[in-house]
Amino acid sequence: LRKDPEIDHRTDIYSLGVVLYEMLARRTPFEGETVREVGRQIAETAPRRPSEWTDAPVPGPLEDLAMRCMAKDPADRVQGCKEILLELQSGWER
Repeated sequence: LRKDPEIDHRTDIYSLGVVLYEMLARRTPFEGETVREVGRQIAETAPRRPSEWTDAPVPGPLEDLAMRCMAKDPADRVQGCKEILLELQSGWER
C-alpha cells in the first residue's frame, strides 16, 4: 500500500494469513466502502480474531497462525514457509 522499497517475501506471508483468516472467519478481516478505507484499516487496525466472527469451531493453532501472519510489523510475522509448515505439523493439542 505504501510502495515501500523494503517489501519482501513477508508480504506473501501476510497474504497467506488473510486467506487463512477468511477460511476460518468466513469473511474478510477488513471491510469498507472504499479501497482507501480498507487500506487504512489494513495499515492501522488489528483485525478481530476469526473466532469472534463465527459460531463454527475455529482451531486455536490455525487462528494463532493466521493472526501472526497478519501482524502489522513484518518482523512480528511468521518469517517463512518452513516456520508455517512446522506450526501446521505441531501444536494441535491446544
